[in-house]
Amino acid sequence: MAKSFNIEAITPSGVTFSTTAEFLKLRTVNGDIGIMADHMPLVTELSYGEMIVKQEKGEEVRYYIDGGFMEVNKERVLILGDEIIESSQIDIERAQREKEVEESKLSKLKEEEDIARANKKIQENLMKIKIGSR
Repeated sequence: MAKSFNIEAITPSGVTFSTTAEFLKLRTVNGDIGIMADHMPLVTELSYGEMIVKQEKGEEVRYYIDGGFMEVNKERVLILGDEIIESSQIDIERAQREKEVEESKLSKLKEEEDIARANKKIQENLMKIKIGSR
């Protein structure tokens, strides 16, 4: 049996979840990372994407995470996320509508910064749809 560790995930609206897990996988700005018990101390910036928490009994819980920071130390893994949504709570229809709105804006935008922002929102909503559809 794998050794477990504590994870606490917090967003601006409060604690999203607090659990014990055997494995954590999420996306940093430098790529995907896996965390297990006794991982070396780490502080890193998070990107948007899928976060997978493998709990003690082997059950995997999937989340959409939209940026933030993670601190790993010997006591716990602390995730400070801008937005964290469990896959079963993702409103796929809303994400689809938001994606379509951004796509319709895209053809009217002229500034590179605005185009980049719209493309990012489209990609974030596509990721929500993917995670929520599993």
